[in-house]
Amino acid sequence: MINNNILGLIGLAMKAGKIAFGADSVEESILKRKVKLVIVSEESSERTKSKFIKLCQNYNIPIIIDGNIDDVISPEPFKSKFEAFGWRVIEANGHDFNSLRTAFNFAKQTVDKPTIIIAHTIKGKGVSFMENNYAWHGAAPNQEQYEQAMKL
Repeated sequence: MINNNILGLIGLAMKAGKIAFGADSVEESILKRKVKLVIVSEESSERTKSKFIKLCQNYNIPIIIDGNIDDVISPEPFKSKFEAFGWRVIEANGHDFNSLRTAFNFAKQTVDKPTIIIAHTIKGKGVSFMENNYAWHGAAPNQEQYEQAMKL
């Protein structure tokens, strides 16, 4: 389940104009060299993922692919594909802040090549009726479901 502190920080960063979202806005920010990190969801189209992978490689910007790796890109092996193209590949538990912090620290130390962080996550993690249930992706719970999820 997403930590409310993280959501609050994201909200503050958005208000301060420090977060770009949407393909066009992110691409423009990359080209203007205003980007420190790109996060791409597994649900993004193959075209979008390929576009941002190439841009991040060209501008040496770390990228996070968020989601179940089997749903992100195929065929396997995902990690070795990026390594073959000269990327530094870091894997992290996308639900563990310490694991992500460690991955970010390793990524910051890499200056000679682009970095990808593979954040292994599970949809709906921690909410029994949502976990690994793709029907909940993009769907909002009703009040009863919300209350049930907050108790877990």
